[in-house]
Amino acid sequence: MPRSYVHEARRRVGPKRARIVPIVERLAAEYPEATIALRFRNELELLVSVMLSAQTTLLEEFGGRVPHSLEELVRLPGVACKTANVVAAELGDPQGIVVDTHVRRLSQRLGLTKQEDPVKIERDLQRLVPRERWGLFPHLLIWHGRRVCIARAPRCEDCAVNDLCPASRV
Repeated sequence: MPRSYVHEARRRVGPKRARIVPIVERLAAEYPEATIALRFRNELELLVSVMLSAQTTLLEEFGGRVPHSLEELVRLPGVACKTANVVAAELGDPQGIVVDTHVRRLSQRLGLTKQEDPVKIERDLQRLVPRERWGLFPHLLIWHGRRVCIARAPRCEDCAVNDLCPASRV
């Protein structure tokens, strides 16, 4: 890669990366209880709650054990990248960043991505969010998106990160 291209790529990511740490910290302080909304008692219940059609494959191919790798998880019927990321993150080994409607909307409003495609949004976020925060980050955005940064009527005046948000109306 030409040096100028690498320098330009770093320059563009720099301001976003500088904002990501305070965004994560403030939202974590705002929502210390942010977790997945599903209720489960074990790994099998987690996966079944996320995607109901995987029991037979789990028994036949994995001996009833819920796989932890994305490659194995996506072999289960109905399990695609998003579901595999949800399960891996909740099992303590996030291998990606879950992108749902809230994560997409808030990532765009916060100026972290201009992409529409969830795979491209995830790629942009993976470059910005420290890996150890990959599991927590979507929960923070989901909680914030449901409570403050609402799709049609964001409450910017109540936002913990409005000074870091290019879309802020405050």
